[in-house]
Amino acid sequence: MPADDLGRLAQLGYRGTAIPRHRAVRWLDRVGMRTLNAFALAAAVWLALIAAMPSIAAIWGGALKSVLIQCLPDMRFVSTAPGVLFASFPEPRLDAGAPSPAQWLNATAITVAVLLATALLPRRLLPAIYLLRFAALVQLSACAYFVIAPASYPYAGGAHATTMLHCGWASMLLLPWILAFCYYPLDFGWWRRIALTLIGELYFFVVTPLLAAFEAVLIQHGSLLVHPLIYLLLGPPLFVFWFVCLYGWGMSWRDARPGARG
Repeated sequence: MPADDLGRLAQLGYRGTAIPRHRAVRWLDRVGMRTLNAFALAAAVWLALIAAMPSIAAIWGGALKSVLIQCLPDMRFVSTAPGVLFASFPEPRLDAGAPSPAQWLNATAITVAVLLATALLPRRLLPAIYLLRFAALVQLSACAYFVIAPASYPYAGGAHATTMLHCGWASMLLLPWILAFCYYPLDFGWWRRIALTLIGELYFFVVTPLLAAFEAVLIQHGSLLVHPLIYLLLGPPLFVFWFVCLYGWGMSWRDARPGARG
């Protein structure tokens, strides 16, 4: 049998229909050009972000101040020192400290109740059960810490808001390079690559200052007792979760080639 016929038969399924090549394999047809295009797009987005860094920092700072002053009228701010890739951000001076006896008792009682309630949930909610138990164990650990050594807690509430702004900015800088490795080389077409990048950057741009302000208000009212839980569930790990969601959503889009699905 001729080699051409063997190659054609190798691409047929058991029903005789053609099996399209997976998009993760098709990009190997033009590795050099696809790689060059991917890194060129990532570099262009990254340089545009660096050029816009002062404007983004000013908008984020204004949004953070506006929200916090509405929620906490006596809030004061200081400016953090800028870095090579980081602009100066405002840091709120929160009055949050060690929890009062009432705050500690309320937090402990609610946490124990949540931990016990997970035993009553149906097994089909197993992911939620594990998440609630993890959160409860983190909070109980914080409650124990503030009984044993409350004065030695090394973090300030206001610094958490600045940390969130730094995480958001770092996510915006990393996004095009992450996509350059795992998304741009695939056969999605230029407009989809650009669209996914812009959607991701816009999401981080809008959500980051609002999330930082929201968490600062929670820490101000809940004391530093809630800071470990907020940091682990709504802090930097949340940005990783957003990356995964954005990439999964982008991978669900149809390929640029009609009729091809990977």
